[in-house]
Formats: sequence, C-alpha cells, structure tokens
Amino acid sequence: MRYKVDDITGLAAWYSGNEREHQKVFKKLIETGDTVVNVGANWGVHTLFFSKLVGLSGSVIAFEPLPEAMRDLRWHLSANNCSNVRTIESAASDEDGEAFFTIGESAYTGALAEVRPSWSQEDRLRVRTTRLDTVVESLNINRVKLIKIDVEGSESKVLLGARKTIERYRPHLVIDLHTPDQDISVAGLTTSWELRLVPVTWTSDSSHGPRLAPF
Repeated sequence: MRYKVDDITGLAAWYSGNEREHQKVFKKLIETGDTVVNVGANWGVHTLFFSKLVGLSGSVIAFEPLPEAMRDLRWHLSANNCSNVRTIESAASDEDGEAFFTIGESAYTGALAEVRPSWSQEDRLRVRTTRLDTVVESLNINRVKLIKIDVEGSESKVLLGARKTIERYRPHLVIDLHTPDQDISVAGLTTSWELRLVPVTWTSDSSHGPRLAPF
C-alpha cells in the first residue's frame, strides 16, 4: 500500500490506534463480492482496507464532505489502484440538501452542526448533504453488507437517512459514538430495527464513546 503524509493524514498510516480493533471486526464480517458503505471516510484508512476485502467483484461507497480530506482520499485510491470505490463528496444525513460543517482542530473532528452567532466564516463551510437511501437507489445497489459510521455526533441523522437501506438489506452497522445524546438515539433506532448491539472498543478519551456494532 502507498500512503502520503500531510496535514490531513498525519502519521495515521503507521499509528492506527483503536482503528485496529475496527479492522478486526471488518475482516470477520466482509467477504469478497460484498458492498460496503463508509460514512465519514476521511483520507481513507478504512476505505483502502474495505477495497481489498471486497475485491474486484465487490464495491465500496465512501462519503466524505471535507474537500481537503476528499482530495487525500482520492489520491490514496488512485495510488493503490482501488477501482472498486466510488466517492461521494457529501455528508450523509437525513435530508438531501445543504448544511453547515464545522471545521475541527483536525480533519478527524469536523462535523455537521447548527450555525452559532459566535462562529466566524473560517469555522465553518457549507457542504452537500445526502441520504444514504438516495445514493443506494440512484446507483441501483441491491445489496449492502456493512455500513461504517464515524461522523462526530451526527450518527442518528445518518441512520434516519439510511432507514430504507437498513430495513431492506439488514447490513451490519459499525458506529463510532461521540455523545451521550447520540448513545441514546442510536440505541433507540437500532433496537427498533431489532439489531443486537455489541461493544467493539471503548476509549478513555472523553471525546469518544463506545464503538457499537449492531449485528
């Protein structure tokens, strides 16, 4: 695999932290020929892994709204010949339209949010929002094996925008949770779909809660 180091990737290609635990789960669940959706793809650490797992007969859909991260994602896909990945430069949400995206201290911490009067123009940008259901229907996708979600606090919006896909194809969900409110919302939605919640990892970092994989 080829990687580049810059302000977006940092040294993430070498220091993967809790991502290794995610990838152990992905390797167990994903097979050649599967279709996988990566919501919050960033520069591509998981997208590259998904691409190799599903093989040429499978496909990966990668959502990333931050332009700088999307440029790095596309560079990595090209450098590693990942022709089975389609990129969506949009934030997966519960509506098709536009929203404000807050720019975090790093490319890993940006998120959709409501506009606050104290924000400067440098703190936010306007991005497209797209329901996952819309993308699945427009691309005529007829199977989804797994959806990975890491969106810094908008997890329930992603799920609401993917309701038809989840109810129809019953994919595995691997969700990175960030706030107590989202813990409750996500648990309510997934249990309403009769999905079993399994903790994957837990970090002591107060900005990240448990990673849940509803199976």
